Amino acid sequence: MVKRMAIASLVAALAGAAPAAQRNKPAGNAPVQQAAGDMQAAMDSAQANAKHPGDEAMSCEALQDELVATMQDPAVQGIIAKQGAYAQEQQAKLKAAQEAHGSGPSKGEIAAQMAMGFASGFVPGVGAGNMAAQAAQTQAMASQAAANQAAMAGRMREMATIMPQMMRGQRLIELAQKRKCDWAGGQ
Repeated sequence: MVKRMAIASLVAALAGAAPAAQRNKPAGNAPVQQAAGDMQAAMDSAQANAKHPGDEAMSCEALQDELVATMQDPAVQGIIAKQGAYAQEQQAKLKAAQEAHGSGPSKGEIAAQMAMGFASGFVPGVGAGNMAAQAAQTQAMASQAAANQAAMAGRMREMATIMPQMMRGQRLIELAQKRKCDWAGGQ
């Protein structure tokens, strides 16, 4: 029973992530925009095919059984595991960065940056080294951004491959909620 409720929650969360990814795509990024468009097309097609003859006559138990079977598809399980591992990795990186940097630059770092900025405005050549370092940092950030965008496009393409199962699962949950099935949070 708990496993089936967890599957229902997972379907609802992942089905909601697809439109959010489409809405939050970065402007001017062709690979991500293309992947988001492909994912939206896959979702639209999957939604159109999510209704099956006889759905309305299914019992709560039959809805639950089909939902579990749909979500236990090896393709779905593989992508969910991969996406979950990626999310955990990103959370760990964020936590490590927050711990390494605390709540932001220290007063001393801010003062040093301000002094360098002030001096570079009045003394020729003082800011040249700082400008070169900033240019190198900007270039590294651009390379990382491109790699992140390519990875995002790949994750979106993966999710598009399981969109039929996700939309079918969403349909089953909606029917169970309409029918007020206990396992779907109905009363």
